[in-house]
Amino acid sequence: MNPSPSSAFAPLHAKVEATRATVADSIERALENTAKLEHIEAQSVQLEATTSTFRKESASLQRKLFWKNVQMKVAIGAGILMLLGAIVGVAFAMASS
Repeated sequence: MNPSPSSAFAPLHAKVEATRATVADSIERALENTAKLEHIEAQSVQLEATTSTFRKESASLQRKLFWKNVQMKVAIGAGILMLLGAIVGVAFAMASS
């Protein structure tokens, strides 16, 4: 019994096909990973732009709130001075009468 040439190469052919399938699967995964990385990179760029905008707006808001706080302190201080002035004025008026 002489083995036919095709049966002698059958195991080798099966290994080649298995390797071909593995390589094709690896290439497909690599392409998927590349697509995922490109998506992540795009998200990163968008997040960086959003972060820059957030920083600018938060600094602007911080300045605005600082000046509102200063304005409130000045108003409270003026109110206290007016109240003290009224109390001193009443006290002098009562003392002189």
